[in-house]
Amino acid sequence: MGTWKLNVSKSTYSPGPAPKSSLNTYAPYGKDGFKYDAVQVDGQGRSLHVTFVAEYDGKDYPITGDPGRDTIFAERIDTYTTRTTNKKEGKITTTTIRVVSKDRKTMTLTTTGTNPQGQPLKNVAVYDRQ
Repeated sequence: MGTWKLNVSKSTYSPGPAPKSSLNTYAPYGKDGFKYDAVQVDGQGRSLHVTFVAEYDGKDYPITGDPGRDTIFAERIDTYTTRTTNKKEGKITTTTIRVVSKDRKTMTLTTTGTNPQGQPLKNVAVYDRQ
């Protein structure tokens, strides 16, 4: 949980371009879930405000503000690691493994799948706790 700022210089985006900025906030939600709120500027300079709530129960939850995905489901792997699967119109597009460092100062999101243009992608986004 907490607020995390994208460290663009430590992150890699393929095929890119990398976002110009991203500030993500995670807060507790429900029995065992989280609320996500992100303010981002994408690689083309467009502002995005992405929000959703999800429980770690494998069920789909709606996403607002992200043109590349409309639902997400979340699974807890261990204390520091989660996996989320993103869908657009019912089709899986990407999977993200989120790992928080044991000192809880760094969060790394590794996303694989396809982008909205159908190209394979692999992004490794490194965030610093604020």
